[in-house]
Amino acid sequence: MLEMATFAEVVERGSFTAAAEALGVSKGFVSKQVAGLEARLGVSLMRRTTRRLHLTEEGERFYDYCRRLVQIAREGEAVMRSRSHSVSGRLRISAPISLGQVYLVELVEEFCAEFAGVEVDLVLDNRFVDLEDFDLAFRISENLPEHLSVTPLGMMEDVVCAAPSYLEGRSTPVVPSDLVEHRCLLYLNPGRGQRWTFRRQRRVEVVEVSGPSAYNYHTALLGPLLAGRGIAKQPGYFVAEYLRDGRLVRLLPSHQCDALPIYLVHRELSGQPPRVREFVSFVLNRWERVSVGLDKEVRHGTQKTGAKAAHKPESLKKT
Repeated sequence: MLEMATFAEVVERGSFTAAAEALGVSKGFVSKQVAGLEARLGVSLMRRTTRRLHLTEEGERFYDYCRRLVQIAREGEAVMRSRSHSVSGRLRISAPISLGQVYLVELVEEFCAEFAGVEVDLVLDNRFVDLEDFDLAFRISENLPEHLSVTPLGMMEDVVCAAPSYLEGRSTPVVPSDLVEHRCLLYLNPGRGQRWTFRRQRRVEVVEVSGPSAYNYHTALLGPLLAGRGIAKQPGYFVAEYLRDGRLVRLLPSHQCDALPIYLVHRELSGQPPRVREFVSFVLNRWERVSVGLDKEVRHGTQKTGAKAAHKPESLKKT
């Protein structure tokens, strides 16, 4: 490709010297490129005289190919340069199911409305997917890939809750150990055996809870919970609406449940297209608003695992 482009430049400029000046290289380099091209093709492309260059018949035919190839390359470069300054293209995002349903669908719709040139694929999956297939991923975890960058968004806290209909005629749990006397709805992650951890000041208490039904999605567990079938431990952001309107009641409010950091995981932003950088900035600007739940269960700016909090994309730190 370089030899063909150099040959085309010589023909267009009319001399090796002018071509070398246009390309910013030496005349000897240009001569070597053309000679190498002729040797590889096995034909003479031009005749050189002291005054000017004359293309051979083969040279004229080959120049036409070279000219078109260089033109296509220039057009491609112009398109890429234009795209590097415009927010456009497809953005693929992975996120946990409940987080995506509660917050991210609305967020994605707002982003698409603001950046009409971007197409977003939001894939909801509770598994840690391979980021080779995605531009970004929302992760609720302390275990993060070491070769990627992260933007910390806050903390996700679980809350223990039940429907008022379940509590009717039953004693309301006052301390975590009271839960062993209740029917609990279980979340299958990582397995059916459930050990719920509670913290109050410096004291940690672990309770073995049990129940006849277990589900691998928070959304599936929500139906039995609202129907008064038992007590459940759910992400605060996921049940905040039901706690506010009274369809659920928070239990053991003086005891803190598990809390995990929420991150936006991505490759180094400096090398990413504008659509990725704009989405990260968009999330940071709106996360406080969309994540306000019960006592701000998702707490913007809080951090764990040594990750540096980011308020602007350029302040992100690799982990």
